[in-house]
Amino acid sequence: MITANVLDKTPPQPVTLTRDFSSNANIKGSSEPGARITGKVSHDGGKTWLTISNQATVDNSGNFVLGEINGLQSGDWVQIFATDMAGNTTPSQDAILHDANLRAATKYQVTGNLEWASQFSQINFGTHPLTSSNVSYAAKENTTETMSVIDSRGQTATWSITARISKEMTLNQSGAILRNVVFFKDGRRNHLLNSEDTIIQIHQTTSDDAVKVNADWNDKNEGIFLNIPQTVFPSQGTYNGEIEWTLEDVPH
Repeated sequence: MITANVLDKTPPQPVTLTRDFSSNANIKGSSEPGARITGKVSHDGGKTWLTISNQATVDNSGNFVLGEINGLQSGDWVQIFATDMAGNTTPSQDAILHDANLRAATKYQVTGNLEWASQFSQINFGTHPLTSSNVSYAAKENTTETMSVIDSRGQTATWSITARISKEMTLNQSGAILRNVVFFKDGRRNHLLNSEDTIIQIHQTTSDDAVKVNADWNDKNEGIFLNIPQTVFPSQGTYNGEIEWTLEDVPH
């Protein structure tokens, strides 16, 4: 009987990335499960390359999150490598191995930035008397701050903002909680804010000017509202909660 060990020498296919290539992007994508994801950056047009500290492992569904790469500027190059569980790594350039054409690791050039220009430090629903009726209080009535976004990645780039409740409205004095009372109104529908992401705005960029997200919020049917139904009986005192906002690139 003749036996032989067959070694796997074929590197993984180039990773697939999401399309946000701004300098502050949260780099994520897909590759073969179990692969280790690493990267290099070039600040001089590809003449020299530096290994980044970010690393990730592809999960069982084939997805990974490498995170934000520090120190990137518009025009830099980034190359993302996958190393499979046998130790094979995608090459930095196209290559031929035993008559097999191997594609180079995924490379992209950094575009402009997608970033917050301003954010809310607080959203204030004001002070109101206790009542046994259905009541709705608009953030617009008491909040004078703005939330705005700057996108310098060029026209046709698209972004979204989502919101989720990270802490329900909680009474400072006792810790009592008002659940399911914070809503986003888009002019047509009321969207309950809870632990799941709710889309607040999707925008396609037309200029480098800052976009004011709450420009059209009002005290009737658009913006963040506190809705207290008559079946809920709040105690007297001050309530505080927390909203987590996320700004992300959206493929178009």
